[in-house]
Amino acid sequence: MLARLGRRCHRRVRAFLRGAYKKVLGGRIGTLRQKVQAYLRHELKAIDALVRRLIPEPSKRQEEHR
Repeated sequence: MLARLGRRCHRRVRAFLRGAYKKVLGGRIGTLRQKVQAYLRHELKAIDALVRRLIPEPSKRQEEHR
């Protein structure tokens, strides 16, 4: 599932960049990153949820090792 989401993000960013105006692409990298993150917000939330299930929070990891 995680790999599938990564491939989906890759395809969507490629399409986003093809359709982006030269002003956006020629501007600041931080602005472009913000636009891409907003464009992928649903996918990034799903990735975050999957990673949280795979890798527990540091405090929970410490409890598991006790």
